[in-house]
Amino acid sequence: MMGTYMSFDLCVNVFLIKIQTPMDRILVVHHLVGMTGSLLCLIGGYGMLNLGMFVSMTEFSTIPLNRRNMMTKRENTTKLGKCNNIFFALSFTVFRVINMPWCCYKVVVTFGSIWDKMGGFKKFCLIFGAIEVLFLTLLNYYWYYKILIMLKRTLGYAKPLN
Repeated sequence: MMGTYMSFDLCVNVFLIKIQTPMDRILVVHHLVGMTGSLLCLIGGYGMLNLGMFVSMTEFSTIPLNRRNMMTKRENTTKLGKCNNIFFALSFTVFRVINMPWCCYKVVVTFGSIWDKMGGFKKFCLIFGAIEVLFLTLLNYYWYYKILIMLKRTLGYAKPLN
């Protein structure tokens, strides 16, 4: 399911929205890593499939992000736009900043309980999948920094960009 969503969203971003900025290129990498990570979770089996589904909850924060991207710069300064920005920051905090480290912890616990029961290829898949989850977590922290700057502007604690 996660791989399917990531594939669809990647196609929307590449073919409909059109990649234009360096941030868009990072988004493409994010989707490619998410797709391969989902595949590796499927191959790895055991509890990794459930963790892959849990990680897919991070995409709930995409709803206000897409809404924000559909609004004009002027619309983003209205009350509705400001509420959307706040909801985006809150959903990103809950579903990505809090959720992802917890998922990383669960990966380590899962590894500890099933490591001796797995073959070499499944171990490779799980290790590579764990590295991808770590990469996505670090990428989320970078984006979170950017979101906090946006939130400061939304709440009036920083000057808006012209």
